[in-house]
Amino acid sequence: PMKLALGMKVVRADNGGPVEWSHAIIRWAIPGAFSLIPIPVLPGLANLVIVIVSLVFIFTKPTRQAVWDMIAKTLVVKSR
Repeated sequence: PMKLALGMKVVRADNGGPVEWSHAIIRWAIPGAFSLIPIPVLPGLANLVIVIVSLVFIFTKPTRQAVWDMIAKTLVVKSR
């Protein structure tokens, strides 16, 4: 919903076509899988690390892809 409100959409990185279910599941599963990793010292530390790494990638890489976008081979682009 936020991407629609901000005029963005997710497309495939290889051809700019629509995202298939496999891409969408991978994009959602990566952050979810990291949140399930049990860390006894600080719960949610793995999720925090992946978010910080993704923010660094978003602001330093030319394609501005987060970790889950690189794994799923997707891009977030302006739709308007």
